[in-house]
Amino acid sequence: MKLLHVLFALTFGTMTSIAVATPLTGQGNHLPLPTTNLSWPPGVPEARVQTTVSEFEGSWGSSAHPDWQGTYKAVGRIPSSTSLQNAVYDFTTLPLGYLPAGTFFIFSDLDTGSNQSESIRLLGNENSGFPIGFEWLDEPVAVTGTGRFNTSFIHPMDMPAWNFHFTVFDWYTFRGSSVTVGNPNVTFALVTNEPVYTMRLVKNWTNHSFSMMAPRLIPEPSTALLTLLGVVGAIFRSERNGRSAT
Repeated sequence: MKLLHVLFALTFGTMTSIAVATPLTGQGNHLPLPTTNLSWPPGVPEARVQTTVSEFEGSWGSSAHPDWQGTYKAVGRIPSSTSLQNAVYDFTTLPLGYLPAGTFFIFSDLDTGSNQSESIRLLGNENSGFPIGFEWLDEPVAVTGTGRFNTSFIHPMDMPAWNFHFTVFDWYTFRGSSVTVGNPNVTFALVTNEPVYTMRLVKNWTNHSFSMMAPRLIPEPSTALLTLLGVVGAIFRSERNGRSAT
């Protein structure tokens, strides 16, 4: 614990308050809005290129933290608002051999637009190839866009539903079917709290999209905190798993 106190002190200096990241688990009709909304964008967007009809690559350059500076490969189509295909991500070519904790997952316009029940499903895998057996995403940390009243005010019911039961399926599912009033256009960010080696994505329709952002090379204090919390969470989980094994 002393080491953690030192890390917090070195990272945040004179910060007087620290937000606590909350793992996203269970289910609900509407994702919670962030208590403290990070400025947008919360990180450095990835650059994506469709290299073949059935493959694409994503990368981050020098403006991202060094642990993210590199390229990953994926099979499928880029999950933009115009594509309707699944994708399988391979993050083992990134500098650490995996997608680090502290990565921002960006979801855009996930609702019932055009009378379609839009959804995105994610399955994160460990180095062994098996699914991550516990919550590996935290609750939303940033949100932007327009709400049901066509203003910058985003109503809690403008957020989509979610589902995660690690004892049954291990998938995260996000559904726009619970957004039934107006036609909001909301973009929100979740953050990973575990290393992800490979990942499957299932996207059932067009109009909505998924992408990722990396922490900045010199992050803002609030962003640095989320990244640090992700790393700390991974340490605690590793220790917990080690104790369970004994």
